[in-house]
Amino acid sequence: MLNFGQNIRQRLVTARLPAMPHILIKLLELCQAEDVELDDFADLITKDPAVTMKILGAANRSAHPVHGYKPGIRQSLLALGIDTVKTLLISESISQVFDGFTNSGHSDLRGFWRHSYTAALAARRIAVLTDYPHLDEAYLAGLLHDVGRLSLLSAAPQEYSMLLSHVDDSGLCVAEKQTFDITHAEAGAWLIGQFFLDSFLADGVLYHHHPVKKLAAANPLIRITMMADMIASHGPSEPAFEVAQLFFGLDAETLRDICKDTGERVRETAESLKIDLTGTEQAMAVPYPSKRASNDGNARDRLVLEVQQVILASEIRRSFSASDSELGVMSAVARSAEQQFGFGDVLFLMRDEDGQCLRGVALGSARQFFSEFSVPLQEGGVISDSVEQRQIAFLDFRSNALSLAEEQLFRLMGAEHLVCLPLIASQHGLGVIIGSAPAFRLAELQSRSAFLRAFASHAAAAIEAVRVKAAESVRIGEKFRQASRWVVHEASNPLSIIKNYLVVLDAKVARKESVQSEVAILSQEIDRVSQILRGLSDVQLEPSREMLGIRQVVDDVVRFLRVTGFVPPSIHLEAQFQAEIAEFKVDSNALKQILVNLIKNAVEAIQENGEIAVAIPGYINRDGRLYCALTVHDNGPGIAPPVLAKLFTPVRSAKSGDHAGLGLSIVHSLVQNMEGIIMCRSNGSGTTFELLLPIDAGMNIEVNEAAGNSKSAQTKDAAKPGITGVPFDDVSKYRKYIGDSHGRT
Repeated sequence: MLNFGQNIRQRLVTARLPAMPHILIKLLELCQAEDVELDDFADLITKDPAVTMKILGAANRSAHPVHGYKPGIRQSLLALGIDTVKTLLISESISQVFDGFTNSGHSDLRGFWRHSYTAALAARRIAVLTDYPHLDEAYLAGLLHDVGRLSLLSAAPQEYSMLLSHVDDSGLCVAEKQTFDITHAEAGAWLIGQFFLDSFLADGVLYHHHPVKKLAAANPLIRITMMADMIASHGPSEPAFEVAQLFFGLDAETLRDICKDTGERVRETAESLKIDLTGTEQAMAVPYPSKRASNDGNARDRLVLEVQQVILASEIRRSFSASDSELGVMSAVARSAEQQFGFGDVLFLMRDEDGQCLRGVALGSARQFFSEFSVPLQEGGVISDSVEQRQIAFLDFRSNALSLAEEQLFRLMGAEHLVCLPLIASQHGLGVIIGSAPAFRLAELQSRSAFLRAFASHAAAAIEAVRVKAAESVRIGEKFRQASRWVVHEASNPLSIIKNYLVVLDAKVARKESVQSEVAILSQEIDRVSQILRGLSDVQLEPSREMLGIRQVVDDVVRFLRVTGFVPPSIHLEAQFQAEIAEFKVDSNALKQILVNLIKNAVEAIQENGEIAVAIPGYINRDGRLYCALTVHDNGPGIAPPVLAKLFTPVRSAKSGDHAGLGLSIVHSLVQNMEGIIMCRSNGSGTTFELLLPIDAGMNIEVNEAAGNSKSAQTKDAAKPGITGVPFDDVSKYRKYIGDSHGRT
């Protein structure tokens, strides 16, 4: 016996079973097709032993086994999800293209496929005839009964090549036992046993070469598997008749029907898949591929590996981008890492908000305790160094240099080795992926360091992308929330005006006076409400622009608020203009909103017999730009310094209602949109809001023409031909004027 020992089982775990390329081609076509159902994949997958083993293994790993069901491909596909299935199939296809066994040009899987598929169909037919309730389980037992031969050939191709010519019977098992200390039946059963299935499937594979008499009273699935193997190997022969009679009481005619029907089905499937079965009647063995020439060695291997990893990386990126949440991306990354690298378990440790600690992320209901695990970065250790230095790291549970957190992590994950894959996105460390690996995989993983880095980079990019998307969603949501508050606040002003004006209108109707102008005003205010509501759909704080003269706008607003009762009779509201101020046009809708909000605030602040004055005192040159000054002054109690400090931010004021404190924030936004400046001065004798509205070059011409002959006094710096009024060459002089005009010191 060759010295394989436990090593052969380690080889079996990592061996890639070759699949029929004809089936892989069809599966790849499905992967690229639209509106494909899982059943379409299941129909093809269940025609190939190698692909079936891959799907069962992926869906029934110890980390997330599908317990409580009889084994079936459809259940496994549902557990994995169609995106994971596509990724897995594409990965297997690419790997097989570049694998030395299948790429040698000498491998021929047709005979093995014919034998396995025939046994699968026969097993299902026998299950139907004998009322065995689990038809899919019987089919799988037939399909996979000889998967051990494929596994041994893939795990030890040179050694197993000596047994390829041996007839597939108990004698082959003896030869295998002498060479590997394991038979193909034992190898297949052991591999299936790793799937943690609630089934006698592994037993059916294990005992399909046992003496017939010992199995006469065995579990039905075991007897079905042996009978299916005999039909696939010998057809309607005398030994098969005897076993059929002993196991199930089937007569020779029934057995011949089974053989005929399964043979026809195999040929039909082969034709549909374009598999030529010529010469495969006795071709059970898969010829061993010849070795590649030595001069085609390491360089070609590296090239193949690089090409393989580039293609795999592309598919990995696609699968990650299919998720729209951070936990969804992490789950997809974890599944992919298990499949690509054979990790037994995967844990994410992500930086907390302070960036000083790595915290576990719970993926799935069975892993909630992971969220309580943390690794302080400042304490050092291999994991911390991996994140800070952005380098892949490998941890050995036998190391004496492990930190306390790392020792705990080994126990939590039940691992011999841990692989640390730092997550780096935009030069920023997000965290680390921790994968658990058995000792026999360590060398393979270390040889794939470049692909591990690429994998982690794609994972980090996907996580960062969903974080950016989530932040953008929050930003847009906040924008809509602010816009809705703005609509509620601003719509209340014209609605209040409409309500008050209806009283005026009612009185005029009672006196049989003309109401044409009042109706026109009501129509304008209703249009303004409609305009404000439309602003919500645009998520913007400014309505459409209508340019009117500034004096006209101020005069209209003041007169309108007085007439409609918006300002009570006990408060005196007036507009003050310098006679020499020339008219220039402004955004009338924006200025109306500004004035209504400021006057409304003043009304709410002052007592009876108060005064509110809206004035246009003149022009001011600020930093080389010409502005028109506008003030709203009241003689109320003033604004407290803490409130004044945050006057233009949307904070809650003393006013009631959901929109309390929002008005001045809206005023500030509207002034900014007009490229203006707003200031507020307040003390115990009142409050003054000072607005500077810019006069652009085009408007200067209009002002010049309107006031070219004015004889008002002008300062040296501010004086320009035709600009009249009360000019100021700096802010201090302007503020002195404002203070003097309202009795301020």
